[in-house]
Amino acid sequence: MRRYRTGTTYFLTEGKSNLSDCVRLSIKQAHRVGIPKVIMFTANGEGLELAYRQSNELIESKKVQLIGVSFAFGSVKNEALIVPKERQLLIDRLGIPILHAADPLEDLRHPKRVEKNLIQRALEFFSGGMALCIRAALIACDAGYVLPGEHVVSMSADTSVILKAAPSAYVFSTLSVREIICKPIVQDITKGESLAAEVNVEVLLQRRGSSQKALPASSKERPTPKLSGLR
Repeated sequence: MRRYRTGTTYFLTEGKSNLSDCVRLSIKQAHRVGIPKVIMFTANGEGLELAYRQSNELIESKKVQLIGVSFAFGSVKNEALIVPKERQLLIDRLGIPILHAADPLEDLRHPKRVEKNLIQRALEFFSGGMALCIRAALIACDAGYVLPGEHVVSMSADTSVILKAAPSAYVFSTLSVREIICKPIVQDITKGESLAAEVNVEVLLQRRGSSQKALPASSKERPTPKLSGLR
């Protein structure tokens, strides 16, 4: 049986506190397996700037190509989508697109209705950020920045995956998640979980040899063997 081993990094909790580590792990894995495109769901480009600060040589040489995806204008407060001037200049110089589009998986609904649809709720079995990873990949493919069937890394603030991209019209028949690079283990934001209240989570962490004592994201990553490519 043909197989390969890889590793998933687990953050203790959800949220933006994991962004720096999530960016680092995503770019590292993309470069390691030879995937050039990293799609990043971002409100105001902060993750894109972080990626450049951490891996400017890979980005300048185009060995890693960043694609930003953001919320549709009007779907969130406009202030959340404002990219600071210096950051915008950097993004423009690097030629990084930021695509604004509605969620292709979201049903049209009255603006005052806030309940999540069943697809988003199902993706939250994995993490709140998983839905954003899938959304970003669909939008990038719909816009022509990613080819149908192309393998890419798609990430949000705390979740990152390698997936086979598809346009939204073929999402259920074609899109496939190949590998989870990182994700939160406790869903404190999307499901209101608490590390202290979850049964056996501490035992799980102890068995993995974790020395993490506080709730913020761990910066440790599990070592993975060298991978020559993805099939």
